Amino acid sequence: MTAACPPVAAVAGAAVGITSLVAVAVVVTGGRPAARDYFALPFPGPSRQGGEVAQIAAHNGRYALGVMLACLAVQAAPLMRPVLDVVLAGLLGLNAGLIGLAWGAYGTQLLRALILHGTVELAAFAVCGGAYLRARRDRLPVRDLALAAVGCAVLLIAAAGVETYVSLEADRA
Repeated sequence: MTAACPPVAAVAGAAVGITSLVAVAVVVTGGRPAARDYFALPFPGPSRQGGEVAQIAAHNGRYALGVMLACLAVQAAPLMRPVLDVVLAGLLGLNAGLIGLAWGAYGTQLLRALILHGTVELAAFAVCGGAYLRARRDRLPVRDLALAAVGCAVLLIAAAGVETYVSLEADRA
């Protein structure tokens, strides 16, 4: 990584790039109907149920925790780096690809559903991924790792709150 492309921006850029390429491929190849059949998304809008915030944050937090543990693992056992690189790149590619498929299938309807909480989630996962990219290259001080973990947790809780309570659609209540 160069100073011109910090690790957090590299992770976010990769996610957005993969998502966009897959979405364009779905549209260009005429795959929208098949992708819609695959996902069959209902777009119910926000549930406005308080317990759902914790549920969504915990679900996303498991992925973030895995990345943060990979930060520790790559520093404790540098020989694990190639395996961790492949696993984490695969997770990024798979998740970004699935979002791209859904975006290609549903277009602006999906963007309206995801734009508010999705950008905050992207920031959270970019922080974790950026921490990993740094940890695989340099010794990551515990303070920096803790800061990344706390920042990611705060962002994931905020994203879950937005997903649960906020919508760009007309109020359904």
